[in-house]
Amino acid sequence: PEYPEMGWYFLLSALSGSTITGHVLAALVQPVLLALALTYLFRALGGSPARLAPIAAPWIVTLIVVLVNRQRGLDFGSLLWSLRHASTVIVAVLALGAFVRAVTTPSRSARWLLAALTALGCASDMLFLPVFLFPAVGALAALAGAGRIASSRAGAHAAALLGAAAVGL
Repeated sequence: PEYPEMGWYFLLSALSGSTITGHVLAALVQPVLLALALTYLFRALGGSPARLAPIAAPWIVTLIVVLVNRQRGLDFGSLLWSLRHASTVIVAVLALGAFVRAVTTPSRSARWLLAALTALGCASDMLFLPVFLFPAVGALAALAGAGRIASSRAGAHAAALLGAAAVGL
């Protein structure tokens, strides 16, 4: 399967006894998964979702508006309809949360989670590269250039990201 949601689509189809019902249920699960991913990201940024929502909401709306542009590979139906690029958005948000944790804390579990999400994202959809991977590597370079993290640490994170992407591809 090309997308992570194929797994829950087949499970929901089997549980409901209908491929049509399974498809609708899978589409209804996506906003819930996106909300859970955003909650994880907000917590990784150091606060409760309720406290960070006023700050993050304009960025999220901007991201969705940009992604809705049909010439960019993701349209509005992708956020509501199963088996499109919605899982890429969900995995990218989770990966961003893992990226924040891996860069800000020396946690081995955060690094492994980031590597797993990067591999999954790249394996499921090539759109993951411009949506998450390239900006993450760019952010590492900017953080190292600004002296916010050591260049060797940024290089190690970038190498791990690119290695995980290669595994996924």
